[in-house]
Amino acid sequence: MDKAEGRHLVFISIPIVGHLIPMVAFAKLLTPRFQITILTMNPPLPNWAAPSAAYLASLRSENNNNTDHDLSRIRFLQLPSVDFQVDHTNHAFTTMSRFIDAHKFNVKEAISDLQQTPNVHVYAVVTDFVTSMIDVANELRIPAYVYFPSSAACLSIMLYPPSQSQLTDDMVDVVGISPVPADAMPGLITDPDGYDTFTYHGRRFNKAQGIIVNTFKELEPAVADALSAKSVLGDATSDDGHYVDVLPPVYTVGPVISIPTETSQHECIRWLDDQPPLSVVYLCFGSMGWFETKQVRQLAHGLERSQHRFLWVLRCPSNEDGSRGDTDLERIGLPDEFLKRTRSRGLVWGSWVPQMDILLHSSVGGFVTHCGWNSCLEAVWAGVPMLAWPLYAEQKFNKCEMVEDMGVALPIISKDGEGVMDAEEVEKGVRCLMGESEEGIKVRIRVTKMKDESRKAVQTRSGSSYHALELWIQNILSF
Repeated sequence: MDKAEGRHLVFISIPIVGHLIPMVAFAKLLTPRFQITILTMNPPLPNWAAPSAAYLASLRSENNNNTDHDLSRIRFLQLPSVDFQVDHTNHAFTTMSRFIDAHKFNVKEAISDLQQTPNVHVYAVVTDFVTSMIDVANELRIPAYVYFPSSAACLSIMLYPPSQSQLTDDMVDVVGISPVPADAMPGLITDPDGYDTFTYHGRRFNKAQGIIVNTFKELEPAVADALSAKSVLGDATSDDGHYVDVLPPVYTVGPVISIPTETSQHECIRWLDDQPPLSVVYLCFGSMGWFETKQVRQLAHGLERSQHRFLWVLRCPSNEDGSRGDTDLERIGLPDEFLKRTRSRGLVWGSWVPQMDILLHSSVGGFVTHCGWNSCLEAVWAGVPMLAWPLYAEQKFNKCEMVEDMGVALPIISKDGEGVMDAEEVEKGVRCLMGESEEGIKVRIRVTKMKDESRKAVQTRSGSSYHALELWIQNILSF
């Protein structure tokens, strides 16, 4: 008998692509044992809606073409639209929180319908940052869990946030990691409106039956241990009211990433096939990352001066409707004749690339990254050292942990008051990353060790993440 038959989980994600991707990756991990329904919503802003729609369309295409067996057990259910007015004076996270709250009735109806389906047992509701869905699950007497797609250190901030007065200090203490510069804290909590929403949801995480985190204990040992010790987060009666009294179980189950099952035939991969081992520095700044012309030119000059081979994913800004076409490399601001001068050792690519395939390629020896958490985990899994170049959201915070605590990345620091990295800094950073410095060699050794630890964590029965996932599954099956 099929193990998954009749066993259902319901997933609810913030409807932006950066949250959908890790949520779907986690769902795929569970398909051997569960059938999964992911409830989707039409985001209220175009720059959120277009990327999400494109991603969901790609998943439907994969499913229809039977190119991904794991997707066959995942159903995407579009919720009815709601009447929602965007208040542009609010922080984006507050807007998204209110938008999802407006779907509570529709979510409850969808789950109730699923519960009434013959031979279906909904074992759990899995949601991410927005905690109103925990209330819906509780009303339906279904266990609710938070799936946290970021680092354990980011979770630590949500559960144990600094006060707003502490954010004015030079350094901010974070449970489980080294003190962090105040200007590196996630932008969400440095905005007064965002801070209130952020801390509100963090306080309510203790309403869930547990918190699942996309990390592994060996990568963040101190913070993982701290979060396991429930008393470390203080007393709910503390003066500022931000602490939680009882922390539900924390399950570190990562890395949860999509590993390619077949060799990609993408043109970038074919180009990498012709390069020597560990010779290429790969540069990519995420699905939303882009640079002004001044930075594009400085980055190009620095790459050229470094003399290293490179694969540079260079994206243009999104259109007004939120869509993002291919970059016109002739008009993006590259120096004159740059493509011609570097064509023997470099490739600039203006659209999507199969990042995991690239990082796993034997010719790739370094990764210049925006410090998105998923990219960090992918690089660790592949054993590729990183040069940390954060752009937005929690990426500056991630950089601090990646450099200071994990030791898997080198920093690149702007001398420019406007935050522009000049060609000299880029050249120096790339040379260090590719092994022309003692620091670069140390980072390569460290990330190679973490590569081995990441695989042990999820692939062996004694692995920390394997054990945590099994424990979570047994817990939900016992309800």
